[in-house]
Parts: sequence; structure tokens; C-alpha cells
Amino acid sequence: MREKILTGNEIDIIMTGYTASYGISCILHNYEIELKENLSAELVEKAKMISDEVLRTKLDKAIAESVDSSAIVYSAGEGGIFKALWDMAEKYRTGIVADIKKIPVRQEYIEICEYYNINPYMLNAKGSHLIMTAYGNRMLRGLGSAGVRCALIGYTVCSNDRIIVNGEEKRYIDSRIEDELKKFGGLIK
Repeated sequence: MREKILTGNEIDIIMTGYTASYGISCILHNYEIELKENLSAELVEKAKMISDEVLRTKLDKAIAESVDSSAIVYSAGEGGIFKALWDMAEKYRTGIVADIKKIPVRQEYIEICEYYNINPYMLNAKGSHLIMTAYGNRMLRGLGSAGVRCALIGYTVCSNDRIIVNGEEKRYIDSRIEDELKKFGGLIK
């Protein structure tokens, strides 16, 4: 059935969770005091609470119950959501278009990433999943009913292009994405 899923422009890409949750959790684990000295303590505590909650949530059962058998589920991890999009497109030999404004990310995460001058979309996204499905809206409803944070972020295209759009601007995803945690020596929580 994979061939059926990847043959048209009508294949939706859904993302579960928030981008960078695992990476933010690692940074908070190692640099919480520094962050509280330079950002608001409330922002840091909220980011910590959200990332811990996201990482504790067991999505496997909810995803399995909400995803039809023709869908493809791809786990994100090192290199963040941009790397996951690239790798998924490469594995399934398809092009993709994703809208950066639709990729779920917390404002608290953005502020922490701005402080360290790192890209949240290239920060470890372990715990998030990408799902390719011909039934995006139905799957969104099923996942939402199961309490899974998810968003429709893009679609496949019949080419090899891996594109991120931001309004009228578009950029191509680079195949050589390195996880932003490497700037910290590859933090592990």
C-alpha cells in the first residue's frame, strides 16, 4: 500500500507533539540556572513543564488506534523536525512541502532557542512523529479525540523537492542537517 500513499499530491503530512521538546528538555536539564538568570523564571518553568509532559506522554497506543493501516508513521529525533522531514521524504522517495507556520512549536521554546542562537526546527524532536496519510482531516480528528497534540503541516509532491514555506518565501531543506544539541557537546538528558 505504500505505493498508493505516495503516488499523488493529496498525501497529507501530520506532525504530533511540539518540535524540539526533547532538545529543550536536555538544555533545561543542563542549563536551567543560567536560563533563569537570563530569561524569566516563569518562562523557564513553563517550558520545563511542557517538555516534560510531552515526553512523558505515550503516543504509540493513541497513534496506533487513530492511524489507518495505509498511513506511514515516521519518528522524529536527532536533527529535529527538518531532518525528520528530509529523512522521511528520502526513505519513501517523495517530495514534500511543509509550512513552517503550521509546525507546532511553543513560544517558550523559541525564546530559549533565541537565547542560545539555535534553530528549534533543527533541535532534537524525539517524541514527535510525522504521519503521511491520504486521510489527514479524519486522522487529525482521531488523534485529537485521543488527546494527541497534532497539526497538518504539509503534503507530498511528485518530485524530489523538500521545501519549507513561510508565507511567500520558500527554502529547500538541506540534507546535511546536524542537531543543534551538538553546539552544546551533544547534551543527553
